[in-house]
Amino acid sequence: MIDVAVIGGGAAGFYCAIRIKELAPNLNVAIFEKTGKTLTKVRVSGGGRCNVTHDCNKTSELITNYPRGASFLKKVFHKFGVDQFLDWLHAHKVQTKVEADGRIFPASNSSETIAGLFEFLAHKLNIEVHRNHEWMGFERENNQFQHEFNDRLNSKKINIHSKYTVVATGGIPDLGKVIWKSDFEWIAPVPSLFTFNADKADLNKLKPLSGVSVSNCRIKVMGEKESYQGPILITHWGISGPAVLKTSAWMARKLFDNQYKFKVLISWVGELNEDDLRTLIYQEIEKNSKKLWKNISIVDLPNRLWDLILNECEIDTNSICGTSSKKLVNRLVESLLRYPIEISGKTTFKEEFVTAGGISTESVSPKSMEIRNQPGIYVCGEVLDIDGVTGGFNFQGAWSTSEIAARAISNKS
Repeated sequence: MIDVAVIGGGAAGFYCAIRIKELAPNLNVAIFEKTGKTLTKVRVSGGGRCNVTHDCNKTSELITNYPRGASFLKKVFHKFGVDQFLDWLHAHKVQTKVEADGRIFPASNSSETIAGLFEFLAHKLNIEVHRNHEWMGFERENNQFQHEFNDRLNSKKINIHSKYTVVATGGIPDLGKVIWKSDFEWIAPVPSLFTFNADKADLNKLKPLSGVSVSNCRIKVMGEKESYQGPILITHWGISGPAVLKTSAWMARKLFDNQYKFKVLISWVGELNEDDLRTLIYQEIEKNSKKLWKNISIVDLPNRLWDLILNECEIDTNSICGTSSKKLVNRLVESLLRYPIEISGKTTFKEEFVTAGGISTESVSPKSMEIRNQPGIYVCGEVLDIDGVTGGFNFQGAWSTSEIAARAISNKS
C-alpha cells in the first residue's frame, strides 16, 4: 500500500513525484516505469543538452506555441509558468542560460545536469523507482486504487494499492487499451514533430544540396491557407528545420490523414511579396545588365541553391542577365516564392518523439489536473492532448501540469 502511484518515469512523472514529496514529505510516493530506462527524453533533448524551457514569461505569448491545448494551458501557466520553474531549478543550484533563439539550457550544456538532479532528489526524498513495471490497468476499491503491473524482468503480475494515481505515461499509443474501462475521453495519438521526406524525383535534385540552410523561409502545404516561417535545412532525406517542424506540429492530424503524402510550396525569400520580389529582380538585372547570371545574387541564398533555382527556371548561368525576357523573370519569381517539393513520408526529429493526442483536456480540471469524473486520478505531461512546437515548450507543459497535480495532491493529503 502506497499513498501515490506515479505511472511513468519520464520528465513529468519524476518532477511530479519530487514536488509531491517536497510539498508533503509524509506521503509515500513511488514511480513505475514500463522500460528499463528513466528520463529518456530529458537525456536526448536538445542534442543531449536538455532544452528545459523557453524564454517566454508572458502567458499570452507562451500559449501561441501550442497547436493543441493552448486554452487549457493558459489557466495552468497563470499558476506556474517559465519563471517559476526556473526559480525551482535555481533553488536547487542548477544554473541556466538563454540562447539567442530563446531556448533555455542548463549552463553545463549537459542533460545529465537535469536528469542527475531528478535522480538525486528522488533518492534523497525516498521515492521508490520501479523499472520494467508495465501498467496493465486499475480498479477502484473503497476509494483506493488497485493497480496491476507486469514485472517484465521476472514475468509475473504485481498488485499495488494507492490512495492517489498520477498518470504520466507520455504520448504512448497503447494507453487507450489500459484505460478503456474508465470514462476518460481518449484521443488516439499521432506524431507531431517530424521532418519531411522528399519523394524520389525531388530527392535526387535536393541531395547535392544536403547541409544547405536558409535562415528566413516560409513553407505551405498545397491546398492549405496557413504557412509557417523560419529556417529550413536541406537534408539527405528531404527538408528539416524550424519552419518544417512548425508545419508538422500545427498540421499533425491532416498530414497523418494524408498518410504523409502531400506537396509543399517553399518561399526562399521569407515575407517578401510577389510585387516587391519582381521589382527587386528587375532592379538587379538593370544594375548588373552585363554580368553573367552565375555572378549575381538577387536574393541572399547559398550558391548551390541559387544554381539549382536557375537551372529549374532553364536559365543558362553563363548567359548575360541583361538579355533576360519577361517570361524568364516570371519563372524565377515563381520558383523563389513557390518552390514545389513532393513529400512522401516523415522522419522523427532526432530522438525527440512528440505526439498530438492523448487524454482530452475536456476531461481534466486545469485547477488540479484531476480527471473530472475520476476523483483521485491526476494526469500530467504529454499523456494529455497537449503538444508544443520545438524549443522547450513541451517540457514547460510537462513541468507546469506536474506542478499543479503535485499541489492538488499535497493539499488533499
